[in-house]
Amino acid sequence: MLRGEPPQDGARPVVESSVDVARRRPDGLAAVVERDHAFLPYSDDWRGVAQIEPYGDLVGVPVAQLTLGDPSPMSFLTYHPVTAYDPASARSPVLRTGVVHLAGGAPPTAGLVAVNGTVAGVAVGFDQDGDDATYSAVISPEFFTFGYNELALLVPDEDGGRRFHEVALEGP
Repeated sequence: MLRGEPPQDGARPVVESSVDVARRRPDGLAAVVERDHAFLPYSDDWRGVAQIEPYGDLVGVPVAQLTLGDPSPMSFLTYHPVTAYDPASARSPVLRTGVVHLAGGAPPTAGLVAVNGTVAGVAVGFDQDGDDATYSAVISPEFFTFGYNELALLVPDEDGGRRFHEVALEGP
C-alpha cells in the first residue's frame, strides 16, 4: 500500500488476466477502484502520491499564494539535501525525511514541503522525541530542476488551519 495500513477485512486487490472480470464481478471491481481512489484521491501519478491530506489540494500551489504568518521559531534539517539534482541520476529526491527542532512547542500534525517556491508535498509523521520531531514527505519530482533546488518547510497555525509559517532550514 502506498499509504496507510491494508484493509482489516483481509480484502486484497485481485489481478486477473481475463478481460471478463468487470462483467463477472462488477461490484467487487468497483469496491477495489473505490478503495484505491480513497488512497489516491487526486491522481495515480507521483503528484497524486504527494497529495496527502489534510493539505493535498495545496500541492502545486506557489508559496506566494498561501496565507503566511510570521516565521516559525522552529528550525529543520533534511537528510540528503537536494543540492545538485540530476534527473538522469539513480538518486531520487521523492522521499524527504528530516528533523524539526520544536523550540519548546508541540509538533505539527502535518506541514508543507516546498521546492523552488511551490508546494511539492505534504510532511507528516511528526514523531516527537524530546525537543525534536522526525518527519517524512513524498515529493512530486516534477518540481525539481537540474542542479540546486531550494527546499522549504511550512507548518500551519497550532489549530491546524490554513495559515502557514516558514521553518528555518539549518545548514547549507
